[in-house]
Amino acid sequence: MNGYYSNTAQRGMTLVELMVALTIGTLIMLFLVEIFAQASTNARLQRNIAWMQEDGRTALEIIAREVRLAGYRPSNTDETVVKDCPAVANWTVPAVCSIFGVNGLSNGTDSNGVAVKADGVGTAYLNDSTMMDCNGGATTGTVVTRFWLNGTTLYMNCSGSTQPILDNIERLEVVYGVAETLPAVATTRIKYLPTPSLSEWPRVISVRINLLVLSRNDKLVSDPQSYYWFDSDGKLKKLTASDKRLHQAFSTVVLLRNRLP
Repeated sequence: MNGYYSNTAQRGMTLVELMVALTIGTLIMLFLVEIFAQASTNARLQRNIAWMQEDGRTALEIIAREVRLAGYRPSNTDETVVKDCPAVANWTVPAVCSIFGVNGLSNGTDSNGVAVKADGVGTAYLNDSTMMDCNGGATTGTVVTRFWLNGTTLYMNCSGSTQPILDNIERLEVVYGVAETLPAVATTRIKYLPTPSLSEWPRVISVRINLLVLSRNDKLVSDPQSYYWFDSDGKLKKLTASDKRLHQAFSTVVLLRNRLP
């Protein structure tokens, strides 16, 4: 009697088939990891862009709101509007200076001085107890508000109280719109200057505020980003960042309503 047994039911895969299956599985896994990494990178990038937009709009809104109050007087009074306000130690804001700018390079030593390390803008206006200062407190007399950068932090000083406003602001630039003649009308020519002369300060009727905002996270791009910023003549020039953060410029023009007819 001959015994014959078939082993077809116990047939397995060959080594080649196993290697092909492992290769396909590895490729699928790498593809899924790449999709996840790309989605994570895009989400991180979009979050930083949204934060930059929020920081830029918030900073401009806060500064513009205070600048619009410059020169406000509850009653009509004649005065000499502006004196030159240089950034020097032991310096105080003249009582009639409704808007002023400084380009300080070092800290002052006097306890009553203003320490400015970058371009700054300040506004002053008269107030009564029915109105509030920038800190939300009722006040009387002249209210002076100052903005400046220390590092990449935007600061505001109001009624002697200094508060950090926002981080990740790399540059703050303020230029002043000087009317060719006064009173200014719709056809009056306006030129924007970073440092108006003593005779030009009384004709300042607007302010252009420029901010350069950084992303909160670094290493968002593979190569340093190129961006446009204003040179000393107010023209845009192309610059290259020194890091791998995102950079975005924000700009707005604010009319000094209390200086208009």
